[in-house]
Amino acid sequence: MNLLLEATVVSSLFLVTQAEAESDWICIAPDFSSGPIPPVLPDSYHMVFEVNDLVGKKRHTDEVWYDWPNQRARIREVDDSGVAREIVSFYNSNTGFRYSEGGKQSVDGDVNRLNSCAVFKLSEHKNTPLFEKGGRPLNMVDVYQSLLFGGKYQFAFMDSVADATSRFIKSNRFTSCITDRVTGRRLNVTYHWTLDGKSPIRFEIDGGALDGDNNTEYRIRQVASVLRFDRDPEMDNDLFVVPRDLKCSDDPRIIPVDEFPQLSQDFAWREETLFSARDQDGRVLANETSIENRQIYSSRIFGLVRMDWIPTLRDGKMFQDYIGKPITVIADVFFKAIFIIEKNTGSCSVLPMAGEFALIKQTGTASFDIREPLDLLGMTTEHVEKGEYVERGSRVTVFSDIDEAPDGTIEVHEATFRYDEELSQLSNGAFIFVPTSQLNRKFFAAIDERTKAFESTEKTSYFDFRADYAHLDVFEAAMCVANRKRRFFRISFRTDFKEVIYGNGYEFLNRLRDMIARTGNLGTVMRVQKLKMLEDFEKNRIHVSMTLLEPFPELVNAIQTTVDSARDEIVRALNDRQLAVPIEWQGGTNTIVPEAGSFVELELSLKERTTPPKMLETSMYSAELTIPGKSFLAVSESIYWKSIMLEVNRGCREEHHASGACNLGSNDEKLVTG
Repeated sequence: MNLLLEATVVSSLFLVTQAEAESDWICIAPDFSSGPIPPVLPDSYHMVFEVNDLVGKKRHTDEVWYDWPNQRARIREVDDSGVAREIVSFYNSNTGFRYSEGGKQSVDGDVNRLNSCAVFKLSEHKNTPLFEKGGRPLNMVDVYQSLLFGGKYQFAFMDSVADATSRFIKSNRFTSCITDRVTGRRLNVTYHWTLDGKSPIRFEIDGGALDGDNNTEYRIRQVASVLRFDRDPEMDNDLFVVPRDLKCSDDPRIIPVDEFPQLSQDFAWREETLFSARDQDGRVLANETSIENRQIYSSRIFGLVRMDWIPTLRDGKMFQDYIGKPITVIADVFFKAIFIIEKNTGSCSVLPMAGEFALIKQTGTASFDIREPLDLLGMTTEHVEKGEYVERGSRVTVFSDIDEAPDGTIEVHEATFRYDEELSQLSNGAFIFVPTSQLNRKFFAAIDERTKAFESTEKTSYFDFRADYAHLDVFEAAMCVANRKRRFFRISFRTDFKEVIYGNGYEFLNRLRDMIARTGNLGTVMRVQKLKMLEDFEKNRIHVSMTLLEPFPELVNAIQTTVDSARDEIVRALNDRQLAVPIEWQGGTNTIVPEAGSFVELELSLKERTTPPKMLETSMYSAELTIPGKSFLAVSESIYWKSIMLEVNRGCREEHHASGACNLGSNDEKLVTG
């Protein structure tokens, strides 16, 4: 049977491919039968059979998935050359997909296959198997019509045989002369069934068909051997999906950009990309095969991105001096600066943002923005929602698109997303998908005899996706700020906010750092460093110390607010109660307001400590502050160890501040109060 090429209207699985003229063919339906009755057919079946067309002198192997309960079917025909033609039909929606598989393994063969898919309305196409026009509400023919056997057709038992006609399998043979109720054809049909009636073994069809163009009757003669027959099998949805890399013409499932799955603008993921290429004959080009790994963090809320990887020639001129070297790149779109750290040497370069790279796009002459996650996934134009497939052991939703350039170059893009129930719950349904993979294939046409066609493929897999902003420590560029001019400050909060602050330690420090940078007009959170928390039990205060960096001289176009100016702005905002830290906590937003006048500068020496400060003798600080994922011991060790910080000593009390400075037991450590 020819499923995809020219044929007469059909309702069963048996089609005319080529026939001979026949005007005197006659058969008579039986009116009596004795012996075994015809088997009862299942509601659904899966059948594989080999068809020998005696008139057309052709052979083909067919496979049919007939799913009556869900009103869908898939029919696959493989010819002698190995080319498979398929039709997937959804009768409730009156939609069919037809396409080709197999054929010559070459670039041209793949291009032909990509373009083989078409979508059509079942009711408007003359070559639609298992479709009954005017059969509403169900256009799918029933199982008896699909096999032209039993049910409304009267079959007579002939005999039981076990010879060459039944492949020497003991079988019951039934015959009838029927009129196809849809096409009106008169057909002589003979079936061999196993003795238990569970499976057909062989069937023969001999009859006539009417050519509507010239009103000529043609002969049909087909013999088929059934290789497999499954009754009421489980049919997964995967059986009825179109190959994910095809673009079907007139596909109704086109999704505009504004209806794509939404992803958080603050995210992190790890990606692995495989690059490969094939020549015109389908051979893999070894010198074009490579693998790249990248770790990406992106925080739109703070205007920061980070990427860790080893640059290649594909990364362009910006990173040509770092090819083959592991680096970390941190970009600040608000500050218009890029920090490049070589991991092997620890050296750092601070550069003005002058162009685009993987995570940053240029939006104007001197303006830049962070690429959105959908942009990184190539979802910038409308795509077709192909449906659900299985990838890496999970069900994913696939979106694809194919574009053809005037020069004959064809670009295939595909992105897959996995539903994440936990993410959906945490975001209250705002984000329900996480990215799984992205595929880019390019087919380059042969320009002349010397320039052959070839294909390039870029497949990226995504892992460890997080849909929230990272702690700002992720964007630290310690080696880039180690020798910068800096000043030391402290700000204080009442312990009334203790539960909220400790319950959101990372987020609290992130938000405070951002508010300090914004309020002081510092241009970037990179100029606010080393935030540490301590609790003063005696005064019921939580102190946060920090360092503020002076402007970066190499960034001439960046904001150049001095620390003095920043301090004045922060003090003014604090006194006017315009500085507050918003925190989401237990279903609501809490605003943490620092104490007025608590933003004070600390004057410290740059002498590095070699031993931790002896704080255990005091009663002022004796708590271990636990932040999710990290523990800070406030009484000794890590907070002050080898740090340039204030050692708060029991000899320092507020009543001693009247003189303007508090002696901390050392000539090189003072608290600047005015």
